Amino acid sequence: MALTVRPLHEGDVGIWRALVNEMTELYPHALHASAEEARRIPEERVAAALAGGRRFGIFETNADEDEADCVGLAALTIPAPFRARHRRRLEKFYIRPHAEHGEAPLRLMIALLTNARAEGATQIEFSISDRARSCTLSFFGSFGFEEVGRLPDAIVTDDGPADDIQFVLKLGDATRLRPDQSRSSVTMRSGATSIYSSSPRIASIIGSGPQT
Repeated sequence: MALTVRPLHEGDVGIWRALVNEMTELYPHALHASAEEARRIPEERVAAALAGGRRFGIFETNADEDEADCVGLAALTIPAPFRARHRRRLEKFYIRPHAEHGEAPLRLMIALLTNARAEGATQIEFSISDRARSCTLSFFGSFGFEEVGRLPDAIVTDDGPADDIQFVLKLGDATRLRPDQSRSSVTMRSGATSIYSSSPRIASIIGSGPQT
């Protein structure tokens, strides 16, 4: 089995929508938008977002299959102001349930860190619901993400309000990993390969940013 990470494009609208819809159904607090709102996002709006090259998919190919299956996605965006362009925002990170206990979460994260570093970014930030699973928080913590604040009552659902926890990773700390972690590699479509240590804890989903 091979795993490949590549930027998504306008032709991947169906892939992106299917996984985002699945994510919002399985994890209702993943995005500020509800599952119903996510399904109503116009196709042209999704295509425009994908055209920007800031959305990524991780694809799994088995030896006996010709076509690759997208098993996860992520969005790594750049703030518009020039003075903030050293930052990256991790607005989505989702791995499908059948792939979340394998190498896919690690490899997708490594690809994002590699991309951000190659572009000269110095930090990555994201927000995640305080209702996220503990293993998700542990996964990001293993890469050096640190909690820097909270947004109270970020959303209010039928179950009551939920806070967003805000995290930042200073990229100089990206290799601060625990001794019990083993080495792994990931290959981007461009052919570049980076080596990081792999975490035994995996993440299934984060995301509180824009739906697209």
